[in-house]
Amino acid sequence: MMRGWKRRRLPPIKVVSEEEAEEAELVVCCTIGMTRYFDNDVETVCAQCGTGIFHRPHAPRKPKKVCLNCAAMLSELEQRKN
Repeated sequence: MMRGWKRRRLPPIKVVSEEEAEEAELVVCCTIGMTRYFDNDVETVCAQCGTGIFHRPHAPRKPKKVCLNCAAMLSELEQRKN
């Protein structure tokens, strides 16, 4: 289990077109250390916390990339607002 990881529920994922995906607020990425299945994953850092993350090369380019933990926290905050 990842350090600092808490079990959180994310809302259902909606499948959208590539154009719609480019307008998303964020892309949820895997944390470095998680199992990889492809050699050509792109490595970067989470836009929220700076932890190492990776994503597929065809992921939307415009939205910020965040780790699973930050995505869950952001989702939780958004749900509390509503």
